Parts: sequence; structure tokens; C-alpha cells
Amino acid sequence: MRKSNPCRKNFFTPDHPALRTTNVTAASNGANAPSITAGVINAVKYYPIGHSGVCTDSRARRFGTVLNSVEHPKYFNDNTIITVVIEKKSAVDELDDILANPEVDIVSVSDADLSYDFGRPGETMHPLQIELRNDICKKILTAHKTVLDKVTTPDDIKRAYNEGKRCFYITSDE
Repeated sequence: MRKSNPCRKNFFTPDHPALRTTNVTAASNGANAPSITAGVINAVKYYPIGHSGVCTDSRARRFGTVLNSVEHPKYFNDNTIITVVIEKKSAVDELDDILANPEVDIVSVSDADLSYDFGRPGETMHPLQIELRNDICKKILTAHKTVLDKVTTPDDIKRAYNEGKRCFYITSDE
């Protein structure tokens, strides 16, 4: 897995069509977005993978003191983490394509959003929702991607780890 700076910021840009209708969590070398994979990769990665603009005097480039214009895009293309959140039925339908993308590193399942999109608003513990989540997670792991899983207790971490999950966030909501 790629390494990333843990410092994150939220951004919204009307300049890029893929990002126009959603908020994307981004770091100087990573992005977390709701299943708009191609657009996010195109916006975050540099040539030849994507089309992110290169500013030669930015803070990310340490104002040109560390990486030159040739080194910068290669370094950040190699060290950018792309996290996709599966939160819509359309993302579940496109899951194989999302997982086939070599630029996707981490995939998270949004239980609450999926419960609404599948007609069971808020019923994240409904047996069909649990089955859906488990099926998605199995596909993610089979594709050799990292699952970002929600945990609330040390037992949750042990359970998730034993299931093959390696990235966790501690929830503050349901």
C-alpha cells in the first residue's frame, strides 16, 4: 500500500466535472471519494495516469526546494492513496470495475447510505444489509484491496483484523 500524509482537508471544486456534485476528502497525497473513481483518479493523479495540474511553487512541492517538475508527478503518482466509499447501489453494481482499477487502494462500505439506497433506511443491521456488506468486503479482499472498516471497540478491531481487514476508523456515529 502507498504511504500518505495523515493530514486531510475537505475540498469542493466546480472546476472538475467528477467532483462538482460531491465533497471529496483529500490530503496532499491522497483522496477519499464516494465511488466516482475515474474522475477522482483523473483529478488527483498527475500525467500519465491523470490530469491534475502541477504548480511549480506550491507547498506540496515545498516551493520547488525538494522535488523538481519531473520528480514531483512521479513521486506523488507512486505515493498517493485513493480511497473509494461504496455508498450507492450504482457503486455496488460497478464494484468489479472499481476494484479492477489499479489506482484504487482502499475501499470503504457506507452501511447507512447503502441502507437508504436499498430501501431499508437506517436498518444497517438488517440481515440483507449485513449480507450485502459481507459480500462487498469479500470482493474487496479477493481483489487484494484494503478494506477500511468502522470499529467501536477493541473486540471490533480483533474481529475485523481476523476477517482480513487492515484499515480502521473509530466511529462517532451510526
